[in-house]
Amino acid sequence: MSMQIDDVFTDLINPSEELGGLVAVFSRVLPGSIIAISKDGVLEKDSGFPEIAPGALVELDGSSRNTSGIVSRQIGDCSWVYAYYLAEHGAVCFFVIPDSNSDLVADQRLHTLYLQSLQFAQLQFSHDEVVLENVQFNRQFEVLVCKQTELLDENHRQFVLIQQKERDSARKLEKEIEQQTRDLRAANVRLAEASRLKSEFLANVSHELRTPLNAIIGFAGLLAETSLQSDQVEYVQAVQRASKTLLVLISDVLDLAKIEANRLELDCRPFSLKNLLVGVTDMFVFQAREKDVALSCEIDQALPPAFIGDDNRLWQVLVNLVGNAMKFTRQGEVIMRVSLIGDDSGQCEIGFAVEDTGIGIDPARQKMIFEKFTQADGSTTRRFGGTGLGLAITRQLVDLMGGRVDVSSIVGKGSIFSFAIKLKSCDLHEVEDFRKDRDKGKKESSSLDIGQVGSGDSLRVLVVEDNPLNQRLASILVERSGGQASVAVDGSQALKMLKEEDFGLVLMDVQMPEMDGLTLTTLIRDLEGTGGGQYRSLIARSQPLPIVGLTAHASPEDEQRCYQAGMTDFMSKPIDLEKLGRIIACISGRLKISEKE
Repeated sequence: MSMQIDDVFTDLINPSEELGGLVAVFSRVLPGSIIAISKDGVLEKDSGFPEIAPGALVELDGSSRNTSGIVSRQIGDCSWVYAYYLAEHGAVCFFVIPDSNSDLVADQRLHTLYLQSLQFAQLQFSHDEVVLENVQFNRQFEVLVCKQTELLDENHRQFVLIQQKERDSARKLEKEIEQQTRDLRAANVRLAEASRLKSEFLANVSHELRTPLNAIIGFAGLLAETSLQSDQVEYVQAVQRASKTLLVLISDVLDLAKIEANRLELDCRPFSLKNLLVGVTDMFVFQAREKDVALSCEIDQALPPAFIGDDNRLWQVLVNLVGNAMKFTRQGEVIMRVSLIGDDSGQCEIGFAVEDTGIGIDPARQKMIFEKFTQADGSTTRRFGGTGLGLAITRQLVDLMGGRVDVSSIVGKGSIFSFAIKLKSCDLHEVEDFRKDRDKGKKESSSLDIGQVGSGDSLRVLVVEDNPLNQRLASILVERSGGQASVAVDGSQALKMLKEEDFGLVLMDVQMPEMDGLTLTTLIRDLEGTGGGQYRSLIARSQPLPIVGLTAHASPEDEQRCYQAGMTDFMSKPIDLEKLGRIIACISGRLKISEKE
């Protein structure tokens, strides 16, 4: 392949054959003539030319080399009769007449014949050369075609090999992609399952932690109402504060588990923005007074009075941001600002900002504060406490509402946390109508409006609770509210006691092993639908048996599930003694309808 093309034709070229070829042409033109051509002392001749020694060759003088004519020389037995200079070849052509024909030497016609024959021979020779060159060209062309064919064949072979390699590579890559896709899908399934298990674990752990914690808070509350020495009061108050702080942290973990499991949905409804903001501010009035920090709320007067959205989650976000600002502000002020950014036919974009004069956050660490279990630096937890969940939950809740939390801060000067969300505006009467419809729905599903027991009787209350501490706490609270408590440790025992005894109220723990409170409530309502059967607590009643759900989970979703299962009312743990007292008084007939409302 590396051979030069010109090398192919070296064996086809033989310049020494040129003069011999001219002699051969002359012999064809003048058959029988004796012809020779001399060039540089070399004699090219036909086969009939006499043998003459090289030294005997005729050398024309300089004057005759540029002319053609008759030259008479006697060499041996021959006479060199005619000599013609061939300028094109740099040679002399001799036509020899034997000495016996020496009379023809001066014949002009023979000279003309030789001259014309010479011209014709040269033309014939040129023609033969052209033919030969054409043959050589054809041979060269054939060689080139052959080489080109070889090159094309080689290129095609390489092309086929490359195509095959590409196909093999493509198939290999496709298989690798398919395998990686299968691996990624399997990994996603494992991750989803791991996330589900983690969320379930966090929810279960949160519930298990809240259960004894609710008992601690409840018993601490009962203990605080007894006669205590001053230092004992201080201890009880410390237990209550620590327990409530821990309860908030556990609630944050539960919210985080719901968000990560995509089980948290917004519950949109009409609400008063002003009332919500006042409620948030009121939560921190006492804390601000203790720290001597000015707390204020600035509301844009252009804002509509009411909106449709999840006010509970918006309240949670603002409480987290204001609480975070209060925690890190030792002096100065905390300001909550709410402004109208834009209004597109009632679809309002509202900006919220919480500004403080606290310790500030280093710019390099501002993104980290929104990560779970992360704070600005390690000393923050030691100095101010907290798990770092508040801002992580805040960010995800704002994301769920279609916004984004931003932060700007200067170390030692303070911070501003802000976000913007879109809410549809509405009138205040829609908020009031919603509240009335909600309350009406609760009353329609409740049997607390009619007393079942005489005012002088003690209401029998069945406490369905699997935790011993909460059994004891609920029993004490029932008795302090004027009722008589009996305890069932699970759903099966509760059904047996409802069958054998007559109860006027059931306090139903929602989460229990074997049969949870929601399932048990649904079963009781089904039994009531068939007349109550042999269950003493269910037969001969003008209204369904009052069932109040008790749960450590206090979210709106949990409350809604209780009502959907057929429960009459809902209370979150720790049990609200005042509300429990109203319920028992209502059923016992000691509380009139006007007082209940």
